[in-house]
Amino acid sequence: RRRRKRLWTAESRLISHKRRHLAGTGAFKAKRRQAAEGAMASCWILGEFYEDCDEEAYNAHLRSFLWMTYRRHFPAFVPYDLRSDAGWGCMLRSAQMLLATAFLRHSFGREWRAPTTAEECVKDRAFVRVVRQFMDLPGSANLFSIHNMVQMGMNYDKLPGEWYGPSTASYVLRDLATVGSAELGIHVAVMVVQGGEIYRDEVEKVATEKLAGDPGDLEAEEKSIRASGKKEDDKDKDEQQEGQQEQ
Repeated sequence: RRRRKRLWTAESRLISHKRRHLAGTGAFKAKRRQAAEGAMASCWILGEFYEDCDEEAYNAHLRSFLWMTYRRHFPAFVPYDLRSDAGWGCMLRSAQMLLATAFLRHSFGREWRAPTTAEECVKDRAFVRVVRQFMDLPGSANLFSIHNMVQMGMNYDKLPGEWYGPSTASYVLRDLATVGSAELGIHVAVMVVQGGEIYRDEVEKVATEKLAGDPGDLEAEEKSIRASGKKEDDKDKDEQQEGQQEQ
């Protein structure tokens, strides 16, 4: 039994996360079996409804999401000689994907689907412009790269290689958007909500007010929210530990 268990674990690790999560192979096969049995096969993907779970349309939609995950052998995080985010960069990658999805929807709309070939992707300048913002390189040309996120995260007492909570990752995105929205050629505003309640007037205020101000103003603001961001991270860790104890 132990040997069979080890073999299963090794085999499961070989399965591409992209295939399981983005292509949705398992979910599609399950719905195809339902269709064969005469049941209604339908699914929702971020507000898009697929009544008959059309394989081509379903996969085309999933292929249109940008996928960020662990990488290695990229330029080191200055001043540390760390060249991989494996094991600690999961929250930063999730934050990147969340913002990338927002950019794609804002720039192209819900109906947009990614080009099917690399050549077509390169020719689509607007698409390349979005992707470039998340490349694993330091500098303003790649505004939301993991290097810039880690650099901004140091303002919240996070060193390269340390795990981020969702609150700190959100503040980092907000700060990068505030000081560098001009790099995208569009007005970018990121709102971080505390308490799980979103009010329309607050969203409208953040979306319409001028955010790209003096970096010095941002530095002063960071100091005032650093304590709250750290508090939220501690809360996230406590909840994780409680969940593990219950299991």
